[in-house]
Amino acid sequence: MLRGRPPLKEIRKHFEKIEETDNRKTARQRCKHCGNSIIDLIDRLKNHLIKCKKLPNHMKDSLYYKIQNNSFDSDSEDFNMSSFDQKNADKTLAKFFYSTGIAFTAIENPFWHEFMKIVQPTYISPNRRNLANNLLDAEYQIEQEDLKKILENTSTITLASDGWSNIRQESVLNFILYLPNAKPVFYDAKYTGSESHTAEYIYNEIKSVIETIGSSKFVGVITDNANTMRAAWKRLNQDYPKLICLGCNAHIGHLLVKDIIKHEKIDKLMIQVKQIINFFHSHQKEEAILSSQPNSIRLIQPSDTRWGTYLASIQSIRRNKLGLQMTIIQHGISNKINHNLREQILGDTLWEDLDKLASFLEPFIKLIFLFESDTLLLSHAYDEWQKLRELINIQNLELDFKSYIISLIDKRFEFAFHPAMAIANLLDPR
Repeated sequence: MLRGRPPLKEIRKHFEKIEETDNRKTARQRCKHCGNSIIDLIDRLKNHLIKCKKLPNHMKDSLYYKIQNNSFDSDSEDFNMSSFDQKNADKTLAKFFYSTGIAFTAIENPFWHEFMKIVQPTYISPNRRNLANNLLDAEYQIEQEDLKKILENTSTITLASDGWSNIRQESVLNFILYLPNAKPVFYDAKYTGSESHTAEYIYNEIKSVIETIGSSKFVGVITDNANTMRAAWKRLNQDYPKLICLGCNAHIGHLLVKDIIKHEKIDKLMIQVKQIINFFHSHQKEEAILSSQPNSIRLIQPSDTRWGTYLASIQSIRRNKLGLQMTIIQHGISNKINHNLREQILGDTLWEDLDKLASFLEPFIKLIFLFESDTLLLSHAYDEWQKLRELINIQNLELDFKSYIISLIDKRFEFAFHPAMAIANLLDPR
């Protein structure tokens, strides 16, 4: 529906009043171009003109222009466009595209234009070139100004940096700023190209960010725990002795789960889990039959870089227990799957072991999720490591296995520990 009320004269000149021939209470007007009968309300008349197929194009273009630019004759009624702002609409729409990652070409989809004609016929949607150029440049400048104000008003910043590869397998080094009582702020991403992520390179890139913003504002740097990163910390501490350099606790939590998965008994059980998943992922018909079973969910393949996915993988197997059993006994499937694996799925031991392993891994995965959140304080990190150790210590586990797991926790905690964690914990007024 069009918003705003254009001058009556500009709209009504295209219509003629219909004389009342029945008991209708609502007056109507007839379009001079197409002959359709329209309720005599200015917005209804205006909307009809915008859509009227018989209205000459030059008149329609003129009407569009006047609506967009509020350029009706000064002696006519005021055309109030305050309820619709073209520039603000463009800006908001552009932010929607930037924040969701939708391809800019989507804005030229004919159904998008059809949708806009229904909800706001006067709105002229930007094209993909606008989204990729002037609107993007304008939004970037706004974000930069907002960031500048934020940085001017803060005196405590922690810099987090990590390397990753985008969908084109290009190497990227990103920089995130953590500020007190605020959400993390994305600061920059650098495409490193052919540059190797050596300690010297990492050191120079982090130092460049610190110096650009102001070294007096930085209290800490957080990276992953690779040897090159730790070597870069030493260089940074030479330049900034008060700077606290920490390894990412979430990353260390993943490494801890990796250590646990290597245990002989757990590794053997995870091999069975992967065999089940691989069988169904590599057999389309069998996977379709499994998917058709009541309450089935997709089997999740564990990832060797995101070790927390091992619990999700186990849980997907457990939730499909009945479906798996019903599927593998069907004619034509039972002879395809490995006999021993088939017996394991139909028996009880596998499911009992998976239940125990899922229960055992759960606190480790919860710890990872907590470390990955934006809410955990440094003082809490110290407590969470201690809580995990105590939780494992009171579990009913074989003594040798329990001692082994506690030693892994202690090893990874020692790897993550920095005196600042203990000091923060002591000073925390909780």
